[in-house]
Order: sequence, then structure tokens, then C-alpha cells
Amino acid sequence: MTLLYPPPGPLAEPDPPKAGTVAKARGRQSSTSGTGDETRARIVDATIETLRTEGIVGASARAIARTGDFNQALIFYHFGSINEVLVAAIAKMGADRKTRYRDVLDDVTTLPELAQLAALLHKEDTDSGNITVLTQILAGAAHDPELGPRVFEQFEPWTAMVDESIRKVLKDSPFQDALPVEDLALAVSATFLGIELLTHLDPNPDREDALFRSIGLIAVLVDAVLTSGVVPRAADELAHAHDEPPAPPH
Repeated sequence: MTLLYPPPGPLAEPDPPKAGTVAKARGRQSSTSGTGDETRARIVDATIETLRTEGIVGASARAIARTGDFNQALIFYHFGSINEVLVAAIAKMGADRKTRYRDVLDDVTTLPELAQLAALLHKEDTDSGNITVLTQILAGAAHDPELGPRVFEQFEPWTAMVDESIRKVLKDSPFQDALPVEDLALAVSATFLGIELLTHLDPNPDREDALFRSIGLIAVLVDAVLTSGVVPRAADELAHAHDEPPAPPH
């Protein structure tokens, strides 16, 4: 069963193996595990799979090694700690996601298209267990002041890609300069993860689809405003807020 709750404190790690143990692991690697890059990739893949099936609480060095069928000393030899493996895991997932989504995001030109694509991509990531892995790593990082900022950094390439898509959708619209696109991109990323967390707890299996249908409806309504050329007063004020200094209070 996947666990969605973090441990009460920073991720617990066993003491690193003694030097002799690491040396033996290194020797075993040279004879059975291929190159260092191959071994690191194998460890990262095993970490992702362990997070997918055991959750962050179960992602110990022993469990990861058992999943990947290698000596757990290899983890400490190649990464030094479990936290380093987690950072490497989320970095790999981010790179894979960027590769898969770049082409389809390039074809998006309207907000409804973006919302529809978001629903499809989210379903794909949920069905594959990728969203679960991400939320598990975030759960562990939330209680670790050193791991947290490093995990957040790994989301920046994904958030930047979302940022780019939103700017393309808003281009030449009345909202192009009025909306804080950087904040919107982060909100979209947070929404992806939040939907997974909440719908996982909801006994209604259709809740996720219903949420994305609602998001799609909102996207259609906003797109109608974008294409109408009619600027709501609040948006107009925001867009021209920098044109003139604020009037002094009376």
C-alpha cells in the first residue's frame, strides 16, 4: 500500500557502511554491475520503483537494494546518502517528463487546449505512478531543511516549461502583461500534485476526472474573455499599474 504521509522528522538513514564494505561493493560492481553510470542509473530506477510501491517511509537503503537486487553499500558508494538518491530520482523523472511533454506542449495555442492536455498528461503520470513518486519525495523533503530546497530546484525546469506554455496562450491578449505568469506556472504544478493527494483519499474514483472537467470549463470561460478583446476593469488596472505613479492619498 502506498503511504502518503511523511515521517515525523527528517528521513531516517542507517549509518553508512564501513570502508571495507564499500570496497567490497566496489569490487562487486566492477565484476557484475557494469560501469559506474550504469550502476547509478540502476540505483535511481530502483529508488523510483521503491517509492512507487513502498512510499517514502519504506524507501530505506535496504529496500532500494532489495528492489534493484544489488548490495546496499553501492548506494552509499555512488551517492553518499539516501537524500542524494532522492534528488537524483526526481531529476531523472523531471528530465524524462520534459522530453515526453515538450513536443505536445509546443502545439498548444489556447487555454482550453492547455487544460485538456493537462488532464491527459496528469492521467498518464497518475496511472504510471509518477505522480505518487513525486508526492512521496515531497512528503519526505517537507521535513528536511536541506533536502527541501534541492527537491524544489528539480521542479524548476518543469515549471519553466509550463510558464512558457502559459505565456504563449496569453500572447497578444489583454492579460499578457497583467497576470503573474511565473506564479501561475507554479500554481499549475502545485495543482497537479494537490489533485493527486486529495483524490487518492477520496473514495469516489471519478473525482479526478470531475476536477479536470471543471478546470476545462473554467479554461473555456477564460478563453472567451481572452479572445473577446474586452478587458475586465481589474485586469486593465493591473496591466497599466506601471504606467503612472499611484496618486497620493487625500
